[in-house]
Amino acid sequence: MKNFKLIIITLILFSCSKSGENTFKNESFSFKKPLDWNSVENMSDTIVYYEKITVDEATRAFNPVISVSGGLNEENVQTDFLESTEKILSEAIQQFSVKYSGTYKNSKNKRLIYTGIMGDVTLQWDMIFYVKSKTSYILTYTCLPEEYEVYIEDFYKVADSFRLK
Repeated sequence: MKNFKLIIITLILFSCSKSGENTFKNESFSFKKPLDWNSVENMSDTIVYYEKITVDEATRAFNPVISVSGGLNEENVQTDFLESTEKILSEAIQQFSVKYSGTYKNSKNKRLIYTGIMGDVTLQWDMIFYVKSKTSYILTYTCLPEEYEVYIEDFYKVADSFRLK
């Protein structure tokens, strides 16, 4: 019985120490990191960037990406930003097509899912907008359309744990 208690205590301590390693935190937000995704830093205006490297990387047109961008502080951030984002994207992305525009899981967070062509690659994006006061952050999942369902659960884990401070 003594050994059993020792094993349980060890497992609890081990799980507690590991949990902090799987969370990204900064002064503005936190979320659970996608496991087995590579972290890439210093990507222009992107705050956090994770890329899923697949076995056939050398022949791939695009690796799936989960990123956080933003930190924008604007007066009108809470009014019609979903509509204005759609307008900007429709001008920047060839064959831009909205698949869903609304909210994420009955929350106040807006969500936009769309497809289009960047360069010569057809991609699908899933964006969730988080707003606090006048500051907005955008969590984005980008992949080939045929891989959307393959990695969507990883994106949901990040999205469901995303917290603004």
